Amino acid sequence: MVSVLERERPPGIVVQNGHEIQISPVVKEFVIYQEPQNQIAIPPGVSEKTFAFLKAAAEQEVSTTLKQDKLQLIERYFNTDISLSGLARRTGIPKDTIRTNILKSLMTIWLGMPPDLQQQFPQEEVIKMKNQYSPEYLDKRSREMKEKCKDPADKKQKSNAMKNVWKRQEYRAQYSASRKGKALTQAHKENISKARQKQWQDQEHRARQIAAHRKKWQNPNYRTKVIDSLTRNGATVTPICR
Repeated sequence: MVSVLERERPPGIVVQNGHEIQISPVVKEFVIYQEPQNQIAIPPGVSEKTFAFLKAAAEQEVSTTLKQDKLQLIERYFNTDISLSGLARRTGIPKDTIRTNILKSLMTIWLGMPPDLQQQFPQEEVIKMKNQYSPEYLDKRSREMKEKCKDPADKKQKSNAMKNVWKRQEYRAQYSASRKGKALTQAHKENISKARQKQWQDQEHRARQIAAHRKKWQNPNYRTKVIDSLTRNGATVTPICR
C-alpha cells in the first residue's frame, strides 16, 4: 500500500535549466509499507483452545516427536477446513482409524508439554475432534452438499443406487416392518405441509413437477392404477374429454 506523507522544509529558490524555481515549503513523500498480516483464521469446527494448544506445541517443538505421517494428519485436519470424511476419502484410511490416530497424537503432544502449559491447556478441553455441529462447519457442509446436488452425475448415481436397493425383497420387507404402526405426529405433518408449500412456490420446481406428472399420466398402466386407487377410496372419477 502507498501512503502520502507531507512534511515542511525551508523555502528557497533553485536554478534549473536557466530558470529560477521557487521551492514549495511543503514536500510530499510517497512511502510504501505493508499492512500487518491478519490473524490466522481458525478453520470451521476447531475449538480456539485446541488451535492455541497446537500452536503452542509447535512453538515448543513438542509435535516434532510424532511420526511424520501422524504429524501431517494433524496438520491437514486442524489447519484446513477438511472434514473427517473428506480426509478419509483422500487418504484411503477408515474414519475410525483416523479419529483414533488423531486423539492419540494429541495425547502424545500434551504429555510432552511442560507442566505450566499442561495447566494452561487442560486435557479435557484440547484433546477433541472438530465440532461437526458448529454454525460455521454446518454452513460449509451445507454449501458443499448444495454444490454436489447440482452435479447431474451425482444425482444419477444416487438414483441408480436407491433403485438397486429397493429391488431387494429383504430391504422392502424390513422397511415396511419398520414403518408399520408408526403414525406421523400432527407437528410432523404440519412441517411436511409447510415444506411442500414452500417448494411449490418455486416456479422451476413447480414446472418440473407438472412436466413429470404429465409424462407419467401418458402411461395407460399408471392411469389405470391411479383410477383404481381413487375408486377403492370411495372417490368418483369423471373422465374429461379434451
